[in-house]
Amino acid sequence: MTGAHKYKKQYPNNNNKLVVEEEEEKEQEENEQEPPPTFSRNERQQQQQEEEQENQQKHPNDDDIHDTLEDANDNISDKLVHEEDTTATTNNNNPFTTKTGITARTTDINTYTSTATANNVTRTTTQRNLTFVFIFITISLSSGLVYGWPALRRNLLLYENSPLTERQLGLIFTVGGWSTLGSRLFIGILRDGPLGTRHATLLSLLAVSGGCAGMAFASQDHVTALAISYFLVGFGSGTQLCLQPVAASWFEEEMQGVVLATTSGAFQVSGLVFWVLVDFVSRDRRVSLGGFVVVLCFVALVCWRVLPSKPQGRSFDSSSSGAAAGGDGGEEQKGDDEGEDPRDDANENNHINDEEDNSSNHHDEHALVLVPQAQQQPNDSLRNLMKTWEYILLLLWFSLQLIPLQYYVATIGFQLERKGDDRGTYVSLFPIMYASAAIFAPVFGKIADRFGLGIAQGLANALSILSLVILSAPVAMVPLSVQVLSMACYGLGRMCVFGMFFSNIGKRFGYRYYGTMAGVGLIVSALVSLLQYPLIALAAGGSEGWVNLGCAAVLTVEGFPYCVWLHRRETSGCKPGK
Repeated sequence: MTGAHKYKKQYPNNNNKLVVEEEEEKEQEENEQEPPPTFSRNERQQQQQEEEQENQQKHPNDDDIHDTLEDANDNISDKLVHEEDTTATTNNNNPFTTKTGITARTTDINTYTSTATANNVTRTTTQRNLTFVFIFITISLSSGLVYGWPALRRNLLLYENSPLTERQLGLIFTVGGWSTLGSRLFIGILRDGPLGTRHATLLSLLAVSGGCAGMAFASQDHVTALAISYFLVGFGSGTQLCLQPVAASWFEEEMQGVVLATTSGAFQVSGLVFWVLVDFVSRDRRVSLGGFVVVLCFVALVCWRVLPSKPQGRSFDSSSSGAAAGGDGGEEQKGDDEGEDPRDDANENNHINDEEDNSSNHHDEHALVLVPQAQQQPNDSLRNLMKTWEYILLLLWFSLQLIPLQYYVATIGFQLERKGDDRGTYVSLFPIMYASAAIFAPVFGKIADRFGLGIAQGLANALSILSLVILSAPVAMVPLSVQVLSMACYGLGRMCVFGMFFSNIGKRFGYRYYGTMAGVGLIVSALVSLLQYPLIALAAGGSEGWVNLGCAAVLTVEGFPYCVWLHRRETSGCKPGK
């Protein structure tokens, strides 16, 4: 009896019997169809040996088959019995197998999911608030230090007996003011391109630290050293350009005007720093400004730890959905996974990270600040956006606004002294009024979000004009105390001009090329603002009243028609280039 017949006989009920029978039937059919060939004796022996070897490879020993199948049957039977016992026990004891139990289980799962979602939203809100506070503090300590010039000027003349003339002092401020505006193009391009947010911010902070160190140790009569140092101080404005998009990206479109205007308010708060240092810390610049350099180095260290290394999709990708968020200008990001709400992105990640690579959002191993994804941006190229009439007229409006705004800061000191402020009371009050305007930054941002940029920019235009008109009034007509109103209007107007410029680029042109477009606007305005120096010279020569009125007239003729035109485009839904 062969192994197959033996197997069938011993295990007639085994499932493998059918397989064995099928193999036997196939062998019989093959034998019937093909008659066995005639072989010699040696050939038959050789063939039998080959068949035996093949059978041994295909089929193990019958006893091995028997033992293996018997063990398998025993295991299967034991497992079935165990599952039946377990099922019976579970059905009797587990309430979740009933309809009521299933409902209770579903409720527990929903409750757990809701709790986890609420925790994620709370954590994201905390991250957003901490990020915004850090950005506000950094901008307040570095970006607009140049505009604390009146306090430095007064310290040089009254307490250090500097022999510098008003024209020389005006030149120092002009150099620093130009750097404040012009350096942002350089910083913006570096942020959008090779350096990214973190390294561009560090470069800006290191430059302003070096400038403050120079101002601390430069001689009071060395106009070149003071001018070069003040030029480096102006590089601090780059921190605002780098950090604004990070702040704005956390908020919805209807809140972004508030956010950007608030960061512009932080810029003005930094104008208070030099006044605090020389009036309250120490009159000795080596002590006050030298100690401040240490503070700036600490801020730079924190920025190295918490900021994203890359520029946020190189100014935020255009493939995302939504309305407008924050980023910088530069090349396109190629990712297609954007369009989610920033808080949804945070809920997915549940950790603080730097979000992006050129293709998608990645976790930066050094970043502690979660940088959310962007929202919808215009699809036009950078070149096309910069050639639109809307962008060109925005630059014209902004550049002409800056000439009198820069001139005002440079001349407010001696203009007030000529009106009778011999003790410097009102000159010392200027940085306070200038910085206090930051309190109203969210209000102007809300106006832009609710009523449009045309209305907000028109309001900024009116405040700047009013500050110049009041300052031009002779003391015989207007008491010196009224100049407090002029300084208040100036602080509010300047903050609103800068805030609306940045908001206009973000809200009208998107954040995809934010850094480059804002930087180009600032470098153009910086070049145009060099006209402030001839105006400073005229004012120093005694013609300040006529200069003030002339500047107010130019702002009136240029500013209001543009604001009306912009408002009409907003209300009609026209986009840039349309």
